[in-house]
Amino acid sequence: MLEFGRLKVISILLVLVFGVVFAAPNMFERSSSSVFPAWWKPVNLGLDLRGGSYLLMEVDTEAVKLEQYTDLQESVRQTLRESRIGYRNLSIRGDAVTLLIPNNEQVSEAKLSIGANVSNIQFEDFDNGRLRITLLDEAIRDRQRDAVTQSIEIVRRRVDEFGTTEASIQRQGQDRIIIELPGIDDPERVKELIGRTAKLNFHLLAPGFSGPVLNPNSKDIPAGTMVIPGNEPSAGVFIVQRRVSVPGEMLVDSQPSFQDGLPVVTFRFNTQGGRRFAAVTG
Repeated sequence: MLEFGRLKVISILLVLVFGVVFAAPNMFERSSSSVFPAWWKPVNLGLDLRGGSYLLMEVDTEAVKLEQYTDLQESVRQTLRESRIGYRNLSIRGDAVTLLIPNNEQVSEAKLSIGANVSNIQFEDFDNGRLRITLLDEAIRDRQRDAVTQSIEIVRRRVDEFGTTEASIQRQGQDRIIIELPGIDDPERVKELIGRTAKLNFHLLAPGFSGPVLNPNSKDIPAGTMVIPGNEPSAGVFIVQRRVSVPGEMLVDSQPSFQDGLPVVTFRFNTQGGRRFAAVTG
């Protein structure tokens, strides 16, 4: 016959008591768990025990790269105009910006001007003043990595609308995001909420346009600009520079606030974005 010492019996009983105490919250409805102290919560059940939604999303990194080259194209256009260097056939072809400098004597000057205003690029020279400008692979990867990080934060904020505290959101590979939502059995609603496009960039009004334009003539829209509709059809449209002055991924935080008794939005950039915003608005 087995015999246990008093100390061993007391230890076993204490372990059992602690087990019952910490398992007790699982006997109540999960909706009432908010009244429990932080250290006394039900066990979070994953998808294998509770069921729910599992989504694998992919960030469109090619669109991010195209935006980078569009920004590069407009930077080249603006730089050459400010430097009074003639050019032709400025366009995006594949993974490069190509152009023609009719005056061969201005090719070196054009490269110096562009290189002084745009970083992380390299040039290829061809005959008759043709140039091919590409972005460094590292610069493209950095922007794509930032886009994925920003997408994860956007997804996290949207998932919070479901009110679940057990959501798991994590990166997989270079451009994918895994989303697990235990207890949410409506994947279509999840995809509708999470899959909405959210894109923020800062563009300046095109030179010569100080406000909205009603019924603009296509001939009045200069090259390197695009048309952005106003809040209402009757408010007209805005002619803005196609070049992105400050990309949205440089925005760190934004909050509603008040200034002089009026509602305003305060926002904060990272270090690079702050310098770029200061240069643009200065």
